[in-house]
Amino acid sequence: MKNRREAEIQSAIVKALSRLGFLVIHIPNQATRGKYRYSGLLPGAPDLIVIGKNRIVFMEVKRPDGKQTEAQKIVQRIIEENGFEYYIVRSLDDAVSLLGYGEEEKKTTAHNHVR
Repeated sequence: MKNRREAEIQSAIVKALSRLGFLVIHIPNQATRGKYRYSGLLPGAPDLIVIGKNRIVFMEVKRPDGKQTEAQKIVQRIIEENGFEYYIVRSLDDAVSLLGYGEEEKKTTAHNHVR
């Protein structure tokens, strides 16, 4: 299960990016159980798929000291080899900045900010 800190960061990101006009899809992938494995549950799948502004971006949400698992590194490599963007984000600022938004847009989402 995703720890509380990561869940708070992810929630802030989803709310803020949705307000900025992005379609944000969460992949609930915390536990890989046998009966779901063949339904598309994939160990290492990124937490979020962000679509909008002519981009598709995959995001793995981590707390500031969080590390990727080996499965996440493999999935990242496959995503990037296929020409898509993959980022590890550790804050709302990370997510908003990498999508090209500056201070003004950050201010509009500040009440959702998690530090």
